[in-house]
Amino acid sequence: MLHLSLLFAVAVASNAGATQAPWQEDDRKIVACFAAMDADPTLAVVNAKFARRGPTPAQLADRSYVSDEEADALRLRVRTTRPCRDLRLAAVKAHHPLLEPAYTTLYYQADQVFEYLTEGWISYGAANGLAQESLAAFKVRSQDYFKAASDTQRWVLAQTWLDALQRAHSEPPPSAPRPVTCRWRELNIACE
Repeated sequence: MLHLSLLFAVAVASNAGATQAPWQEDDRKIVACFAAMDADPTLAVVNAKFARRGPTPAQLADRSYVSDEEADALRLRVRTTRPCRDLRLAAVKAHHPLLEPAYTTLYYQADQVFEYLTEGWISYGAANGLAQESLAAFKVRSQDYFKAASDTQRWVLAQTWLDALQRAHSEPPPSAPRPVTCRWRELNIACE
């Protein structure tokens, strides 16, 4: 990750009129990438159980755990999603570099949810709930970024997010037999 002082300089330069591809064009490519993953028939079973966005009440209530085949499909989903994430991060670096720590935090938390789900430590419903909470926290960070009155304010936000991410450390996986109750403790999943 770039040092935030450099990101600040890039942000000021981009706002001063540096030529870049429009954010909307990059966003369209990213949406298409994720849509292809959503439509991939080899991922249909896990995509139906684990929502990428906006889980249904049934998905939130799903107490089932992954099977071995579903764990393989979830790992494939992570590999399929990685290029979409890379596109998103590249677009953010080009258009809103001080927003990068907000996305990096979202992906850090998403990786934890996938690991806990894939390893069978949490149910689909728990994974959907944790992912929904993480996305809601990201939306708040994003709204704060776009509401900021200046790049200096955005830099302060970015530094705060980066500091929190650098302080984050993984909690040990649940040792109790399932089901366990898991929540976000700062940026990490903690189960009891």
